[in-house]
Amino acid sequence: MFARCPPIRLLCLILGLLAIAASSVAETVYTGRVMAVHDGDTLALRTPDGDVLRIRLAEIDAPELAQHYGPQARRSLAHLTLHKTARVVEKTRDHYGRIVGRVYVSNLDISAEMLRLGLAWSYRQYAKDRSLFPIEQQARQARRGLWADTEPLPPWIFRHSQTPTPEWRTTVVHRCRRPDGSVSYSEKACAGEDEIQRIELTPRPQQGASTGAANPSSPYPRLCRRRPRCEELRDCDEARFYFVVCGLDYLDHNGDGTPCENLCR
Repeated sequence: MFARCPPIRLLCLILGLLAIAASSVAETVYTGRVMAVHDGDTLALRTPDGDVLRIRLAEIDAPELAQHYGPQARRSLAHLTLHKTARVVEKTRDHYGRIVGRVYVSNLDISAEMLRLGLAWSYRQYAKDRSLFPIEQQARQARRGLWADTEPLPPWIFRHSQTPTPEWRTTVVHRCRRPDGSVSYSEKACAGEDEIQRIELTPRPQQGASTGAANPSSPYPRLCRRRPRCEELRDCDEARFYFVVCGLDYLDHNGDGTPCENLCR
C-alpha cells in the first residue's frame, strides 16, 4: 500500500498505522440477564456484578408505546429477550446516558429480528449497518407487522409532533389515610386525615416523551394527561402515582405489579 505513494510515504505510513489501530480497538461487550423491557427498542440488562444497564437497541427505531403497534413491539421484544441471557456490543451512548448497542440472544441479532417481524424501522439517521436495509424492505413487501398499515407513522415524526401541555408544572399531591383505613390522593392537604406522604409530580419533559389522553376513570384528568416514561420520573412515589391513580399500566414493564423497576426495587 505504501509503495504506491512514494512522495508522501511518511504520510501514508501514518494513515495506515492509524487505520490499523482504529480497527483493532476492542468494542465494549456486556453480558447479563434481561430483567425488563421498556418498549420496542429499550431494555434493562442486569450484569453478573449486579449492575443494571439501560440498553437502547442500535440501528432501529420501534413505534412509541402510544403509537399503533407500540405495545405489540414491546411484547415481541419481551418474547425475544426477557429473562434471557443476552450479549450487548456497545456502539455509543445516547443523550439519556443509555448504552446504544447490538443485542444478541444466543446467535439471534435482536435488531435484525425486530426489523424482520415488521415491528421497527431501520433508523437511517444513525444506521451504519446497511445489511439491515433489505430486511426492512422484505418486511415491507410482505406487509408484516406495522407495514400492514397503509402509511405507518415513523416514531421520530411522532415524537416531534407531541407538544407538552403548558399545565405540566411541579405539583404536590398528598397521599392521605381516611378514618376507615382506606387511602386517597388529594391536591389539597389531608383535611381531618393522616398524611402518609407528599408526592411531587415533576414534568421535566424530554425529547421522546409521549403525551396522550387522560385516563377517563382517573380523578385527576389534568395530572394524568401526562404519559411519562420511567426515566422522566423523579422517584418511586411519583411512579406509583401514575401507575395506580392514572392507570398507566405500561410503567409496569414485566407485569409483576411494580412500576418502574429501576426506581421501585
